Amino acid sequence: MARRAGRPWRRFRRLVVETYGPWCCFGSACLLGDPFIDLSLPWSNPPPPGYYTVHHVVPLAHGGGLLDLDTARPAHYRCNSSQQDRPMVMSRRSSTAW
Repeated sequence: MARRAGRPWRRFRRLVVETYGPWCCFGSACLLGDPFIDLSLPWSNPPPPGYYTVHHVVPLAHGGGLLDLDTARPAHYRCNSSQQDRPMVMSRRSSTAW
């Protein structure tokens, strides 16, 4: 079973950014307002809100593959952690015009 540590995970994280670019997969629903991911942010505990993480479109808790490039997208730490294991929602903003 793969895990989120070690060389395979680091290679996979790099491959996800090379494939999809440094843009948060939540787009206009990005909690930080700017979907660009600053890849130069260093890891800290807890990570900064804009830190790069891999978002699994099919959550791991629902049978998604850890190293499955088809269901992995770049995301900000804050956006990804707020999603938890719920299905992906692309818009968090609602219209105020009723």
